[in-house]
Amino acid sequence: MMSIEFSVRFHQPFLVRSGLAGEGADAVARRDTPLPASSLKGAMRAAAQVLDVGGELVDAVFGRQTPGFGDSGRGAWAWTDTGPASAFTPQLRARNRIDAATGVAQAEALVVSEEYWQPPEATASFAVEQIRGLEPAELERHTLVLHAAAHAVTALGSWRNRGMGTVTIRPRTVLDRFEQRWQETVS
Repeated sequence: MMSIEFSVRFHQPFLVRSGLAGEGADAVARRDTPLPASSLKGAMRAAAQVLDVGGELVDAVFGRQTPGFGDSGRGAWAWTDTGPASAFTPQLRARNRIDAATGVAQAEALVVSEEYWQPPEATASFAVEQIRGLEPAELERHTLVLHAAAHAVTALGSWRNRGMGTVTIRPRTVLDRFEQRWQETVS
C-alpha cells in the first residue's frame, strides 16, 4: 500500500477550534492536535471539488459524505494528523467584528481567540495512506487527485476566508511524470 507524505508551510497563524471557550479566550484551539487529519482531509476534498475532479472520483478518494453509509462510504485513503503539537507556538489574538453596512467596528464585538503559529522557515508534515487496494490505473488517478488537491489548498482552519491560516501544501516527493514534464517545459 502506498503512503504519500506532504509538507505544510504556514504563512500566517491558524486556528482549528476545539469548540470550547475559556481561559480568557472566546475560541480555544485544539491543544492535543493543532491541525487534525479531519481538517486536512476536508480542505483537500473541497479543493478537489473546486478543481472539478468529478463526484465519483472524489468519493472514491475521500469517501462519501452521505450519512448512513458506514464503512462502505470510506474512501481509499486515510490522513494522519499534522504534528507534533509541540512544533506549534500558541498565542492569543483579538479581533473586532466589523459592521457590514457602516464598515465600523461594532461596540462590544471583541473576540479573543487562541491560534497557533509556526515560523515560515519551518514546515510540518502529514501523510495520506492508502487503505484499500486499487488497480494501477485507478491508483494513478487517485495519486494525481491527491497531489492536485494539495497544491490547490491555500488556507486551513477558522477565518481562512478572512486572511488567516494561509499555507502551502506540497508532496515531499514529486511524481516522476510531473518532474519530467516540468523539465520539458523549462528547457
